[in-house]
Amino acid sequence: MNKFFAGSLGLLFIVAVGYVVGRAYLIFYPLFFSLNSLLALPLIIAFLFLMLIKPETAFMVILLVRPTLDHLLQGTRLGGSGMGIGAGFNLAICFLFIIFLFKKRGFPRKNSLIRWWIIYLLAILASVLYSPYLFQAIRLYLNYFTYFAMAVIPFLIIRNFSDYEKYLKLLLLVVLVPVLVGLIDLAGGGWFYSADAGRRVVGAFTHPNIFAFFLVFGITLYFFARQAICFVWGKKGRSWFFIMGLSMAAVLIGTKTRSAWIACFIGFFVYGLLKDRRLVLGLLILCLGAVFVPQVHDRIMTLLSERGGPGEYEGLNSFAWRMQAWQTGLAQITKHPLLGHGLTSFKPLSSSFSTQGETFAMHNTYLEVWFDAGVVGMLSYMVLLFVPLFKFIKIYRSQTSERIKRLTAIMIGYVLGYLIVNISDNMAYYLVFNWYYWFFVGLVWVGLELEMANEKQKLQPLSLS
Repeated sequence: MNKFFAGSLGLLFIVAVGYVVGRAYLIFYPLFFSLNSLLALPLIIAFLFLMLIKPETAFMVILLVRPTLDHLLQGTRLGGSGMGIGAGFNLAICFLFIIFLFKKRGFPRKNSLIRWWIIYLLAILASVLYSPYLFQAIRLYLNYFTYFAMAVIPFLIIRNFSDYEKYLKLLLLVVLVPVLVGLIDLAGGGWFYSADAGRRVVGAFTHPNIFAFFLVFGITLYFFARQAICFVWGKKGRSWFFIMGLSMAAVLIGTKTRSAWIACFIGFFVYGLLKDRRLVLGLLILCLGAVFVPQVHDRIMTLLSERGGPGEYEGLNSFAWRMQAWQTGLAQITKHPLLGHGLTSFKPLSSSFSTQGETFAMHNTYLEVWFDAGVVGMLSYMVLLFVPLFKFIKIYRSQTSERIKRLTAIMIGYVLGYLIVNISDNMAYYLVFNWYYWFFVGLVWVGLELEMANEKQKLQPLSLS
């Protein structure tokens, strides 16, 4: 792959093909909605055979194509909001997880990430049973299970440094097409979403926020790969890295997702504090310059304004509206603080305590989990999110290798950003992004263990704990 990227003709070929595919995707995908039912059955049968014969290849195919399929899968939902072919991908991940589990004959039970995922899934299981919206609760629970599966799969399939390198390279390719589609969307001015945000870039995803967090993942991934030992970046490779980074940053601004901007800033700011103070100064200068970018300026001004746009946030700006939503939610949480109201119940029930009688989302994942699954669910969720942070901090403090410290500094900033944006966004529902977030965290966890073993030249079997 590095040799292919190194050639100018290779770069031009990738960009040209990506542009054609991206343009066709944006223009013609609505025409295929009517063909989905005809195409689905033979594709599903073929993919089932692939999962049985070559499960790891099937998993790599899902990783590669899933971020580009949201619009198509949206069109297969029954009634526009029910179950569709997308649920088949969720089931495929669960099925592949079971296959990998049997092939591995178990997983490292002492691993704190796996342990706390199991604790969280058990903690919210009861809330599914007493949820007044059972179908939606089961659906969200299965989504959570796929996040768990994606976090654990690296521990089951990464056997050596070669596997680690292979999946890092695959993730670099995964980001490519969504970014190219996003650039095309950005060039076209994006899509109108709301009065306060105006036109936003959505790319291959169904909402700008999901795309924005996926871009933060992509930026972090490329920055991480830049430091990883398995990549040797020549002059052409460094140019490719710069072009991709600049492209993702431009599209990220076009999504107008402020919380994703904050997450990206936190990631680089933490890395700068830990490993390169010059980056902190550069970030501050960059932020001052970004204020003059129209999309950034407008989003900051709407956040600081006393009133929201017409019909937006009940006449409040988004921050004031969120504060009001959290206060309202907390008042309802106190009625059932221990057990909660049942999984996925907040939004449907919100119309009964909304000031305008309309449903709304909590926009705070911690509070929503508390509302849905009670205090035990919320506390276990918080610990689960902190586990990778504690792991990477532990590695950072214990290592003398500067390269490994740089890699862990990147992950500390990335995980911390994820923890913070859970305060202001409905992160649990961002299926595709969460898949790649948890797979990346698990992959790096395993990879850093391999990196440390390589540094110490260990000969005994590696214990991933």
